[in-house]
Amino acid sequence: MIHPIVRMYDSEQNANDAVGQLKYCGVPEDRITVVGPGDTVEDIASAIMAAYVLRADALVYAEGVAQGRWLVVVQAPFGTALSVGQVLDRYQPVDSGVRPDEEPAQLWDEAAPFSSMLSWPVLSKASSRTIVGNKTTSSALNLPEITESGKPSTEGMLPLLSSSPTPLSSLLHIPLLAGGKK
Repeated sequence: MIHPIVRMYDSEQNANDAVGQLKYCGVPEDRITVVGPGDTVEDIASAIMAAYVLRADALVYAEGVAQGRWLVVVQAPFGTALSVGQVLDRYQPVDSGVRPDEEPAQLWDEAAPFSSMLSWPVLSKASSRTIVGNKTTSSALNLPEITESGKPSTEGMLPLLSSSPTPLSSLLHIPLLAGGKK
């Protein structure tokens, strides 16, 4: 998913200076979009959305551009987002009116990377998340669910130690060896 870096400037000169610095730092020109005043708000919003900005945000940005401001939108090459943002911030950006969502880095939890990647809560109540009927993800996958006490629930689970030499094959009714030696 593309998350463009967007800054609004009071003057065309500041926007052009920021773009010049980005190009000097190696950001390809086809990843930079500059939108200035001159068209209707709807036309400005369309130009902003063409740079992969969400419509709701583009409409807010378009209002500022219609009032004489300039917008710079950058699809930063992989690994350069921080430095692109720092370059854009050197040229006195102004408040655009768009409130950024929480930083993705703040939402990341090293202890639960899969849950963070999918934006799933780590702890859930059995009645709150459903897949089919009243089954939670954990119960549908036959995985232990963490209870509010912080301990995994073992209800309906296979015991960790089994006397069977082939617990998975037995559970799934799959023969251990297909065909025998003759």
